[in-house]
Amino acid sequence: MGNVGQTDFLRIAPKQKLEELCRNVPEAPRLDRLLRYEASLERAFDRTLNQLERLQRIRLGLPVPQRWNYRLRCHRDELIAASRFQRI
Repeated sequence: MGNVGQTDFLRIAPKQKLEELCRNVPEAPRLDRLLRYEASLERAFDRTLNQLERLQRIRLGLPVPQRWNYRLRCHRDELIAASRFQRI
């Protein structure tokens, strides 16, 4: 009979873990804000890492790849038209 209690516990434990994880997920607006912060930090990290690698290449006298300077522009009307096609 002792084994039955252990198997019940093993079956319940993952379900309880999942419920606990679900309770820790923030509501949608807060989660969206956290995801935007994460994306912003990732971009800042990538820029900083690229700057470091570039400076190290310069210091070592290695060829430095040309920087890519690009800026995406989109008019409001184009954005609205594009969003119409992306709806599911």
